[in-house]
Amino acid sequence: LSEAPDLEQAIAEAKRLQREWHTTVAGRRKAENALWEKFRGACDRVFERRREEQEAQHQALHQNLEQRLQIAGRLKTLAEEAADPEALNQGYRELRQAWQESADLELAKSGYGRAKAAWQQAEDAYRERLAQLKQARQQAQIGLLREKAGLCRQLEQALAGPEHADPQPLVQQWEALGVLE
Repeated sequence: LSEAPDLEQAIAEAKRLQREWHTTVAGRRKAENALWEKFRGACDRVFERRREEQEAQHQALHQNLEQRLQIAGRLKTLAEEAADPEALNQGYRELRQAWQESADLELAKSGYGRAKAAWQQAEDAYRERLAQLKQARQQAQIGLLREKAGLCRQLEQALAGPEHADPQPLVQQWEALGVLE
């Protein structure tokens, strides 16, 4: 039975045989105990096979959960470390695809909730960081615009003044500021 292809049927048969076990011929206790131990050992091998299969399945479910949690963790880390919204969006798209590809992995019932919660937290961190980066970029652009407006006023005053100052230093400052996006 320990080698039977249908493990469930083998277990049922082992249990049936255990229920039917009884001494039919009176013999020496030592001989009876030896027979019982041999029979019990054979039954234990069937049950051990089931335990090993359950452990292997449990391990696979655990690895599947870890894989999904790892993807969510990578998104959360990306959101924490990103300095550029385009790079953040690109990383999110790649990790979202990996997340969707891993959706077919079998998980324990409790694993589905954990994985979903981890992904939701990671997506929330991504959205929050993206908003921060966009706001920071917008603030930088507003600051750049202020500086360029100030240079325009200075240039206007320099050109409108009686001495007609050299505009070249102001033009160099303008160029050093870079372009607006």
